[in-house]
Parts: sequence; C-alpha cells; structure tokens
Amino acid sequence: MDTRKRIPPLEDLPTPHDAARTGATWVNRGIPCKNGHFAPYNRRHGYCRECLRIAQERYEQSERGRERQRAAQARYERSEKGRAFEEQYVYVPTEASRAYARAYAAERYVAELQAVPSWLTEDDRARIKAIYADAAARETPHHVDHIIPLVNDLVCGLHVPWNLQVLTKRDNLRKGNKFDGTHENDGWRVLQEGLEPPTPSLRMKCATSCATGATRSVV
Repeated sequence: MDTRKRIPPLEDLPTPHDAARTGATWVNRGIPCKNGHFAPYNRRHGYCRECLRIAQERYEQSERGRERQRAAQARYERSEKGRAFEEQYVYVPTEASRAYARAYAAERYVAELQAVPSWLTEDDRARIKAIYADAAARETPHHVDHIIPLVNDLVCGLHVPWNLQVLTKRDNLRKGNKFDGTHENDGWRVLQEGLEPPTPSLRMKCATSCATGATRSVV
C-alpha cells in the first residue's frame, strides 16, 4: 500500500510548532530524517513517509507478506462481494474466441511436450501430475504456472516439477510470461506495484539459463 496518495505534499504540511496546536500528524520538519529522506514526517510515531514506504515494500516482498496477500485474496474470492463481482463480469465466449482458445491450447500442448527433457524420471512425471491435481483440488480457481516461462525472448524453461508452482488464476494472468533473470522469477509482483524490477547480473542470467535448459541467448 502506498500511503503517499493520502498524505498532502510536503510543502502543504504544517511545521511541528503549528502541528502541536492543530493536532496534525504529518508535518514538514524542514530537515531530513535519520535516513536522509526529505519527506512528510509522522511526529507521533517518529518516521517519515519514505521510510514507511520502504518498510512496506520489504514486507510485501517477504514470504510472510506474500502469504498474507494470498490469504486476503482467497478470502475475498470466497466472500459474497467477491462472488458477486465474478458473476457480474461473466465472459460469454464467441465462436472466434473458442477457435483461438483451441489453437492456443494446441500450441501450448506442443510447447510443453518440447519442454519435457528425455532424462525425466517416472517419479518426476508423478510429481508433475500431483502438482496439477493440487491445483485442481483448490476451492478457488488456481493454475499451474511455469516459474521460468516456456516461451520468452530471453529464456526457455522446462516442463519439470521444480519449475512448476500453483498460483491463483488472477496471479497467473498477472505474471504471464514475464522473466526477471532470477531463479525465483518473482519480479512480476514488484512490477504490479509500479516499482523498479530486480536487475539480475550477467552471471545470474547465465546460471538461470543453464539450470532451466534454455536454448536462447540471455546475454
């Protein structure tokens, strides 16, 4: 959450002296905070807006923060308001869209077959089936996503169990075939918040390429 939308600009805020009389929370101290930020300062809690934003971003990118977001999204989708929203925007497919969907499914199926390495064991194939079964058993719509996408301008992922993850339908559509050059490939979540994506080093790009069996150049 970006609190900058609810706080007036720095030049419109009162000084600490004026805020003491009016009871304002956010003030313009005229000096930077302890971290060097010139931003609105919360005189009650002792932090500036920029420090708060950085702390919130770190939390949202942490495993605990992502788990909390997923839980909140799942609760919303199960709620009456969430179901009503889904029912309000029911998509009615046309013949052209059905034809496109069939062509896309066929192309996707071929891409997955080509991405299955010959050295994959029967245990690995069983793990893949278990991942798809897990996604199908969820209460809300979930998809099986390739962490490193099968089709991308920089890299080709493999259809192997360690490259699969279960995401909500919404998150899978948000992610698409984005690739940030890391093994986790979690930069798509950062991009949704309008922040700068991670900048992987050349070494990490090459390591990701080798680990996933990429055939395209990532340099």
